[in-house]
Amino acid sequence: MSRAGWLCLAALLFLLQSAALPFLLHGGWMPDLWLAAAVISVLAFDRKTALTFALAGGAAQDIVAGNFFGLHLFPYLMVTLLTSFFMRERYNRKWLVSVLSVAAGTAVYFVFLWLVVAVSGGRVDIPAYAVYRGLPQIGANALAALVLHNVLWNMKREWEPRW
Repeated sequence: MSRAGWLCLAALLFLLQSAALPFLLHGGWMPDLWLAAAVISVLAFDRKTALTFALAGGAAQDIVAGNFFGLHLFPYLMVTLLTSFFMRERYNRKWLVSVLSVAAGTAVYFVFLWLVVAVSGGRVDIPAYAVYRGLPQIGANALAALVLHNVLWNMKREWEPRW
């Protein structure tokens, strides 16, 4: 992926996630495009590019959301690292693999999010949070993965030299 393509995609994700989607959708049903892009980039690109997506997305989400710094950054990085360890398989180009990976990554994201909130002294009712926030987020991110799958895989250059 070229730097210009990465910067254009990052700018587009930032504008969609911070301005367009909150205006169009309710917060509980809004997909997390940065998380979906980070998980799919693990499948399409190398670990460095995926971690860059996770770092940029986590920092952008923390700044835009106004929460304490690290609420999104740490879980994004952990989900990306776990995905890079377990999901480097042969059939990653299939859209179903991307959707299932993003759904599983979103579930793991919520586990790490609960851990960050618990360590910081917050209280979360886990069953209610899972039903009213977790399941809709998993569904929304899975739908976003359908769109982002084609975008990210089309940005991959198969003939890119390693030198």
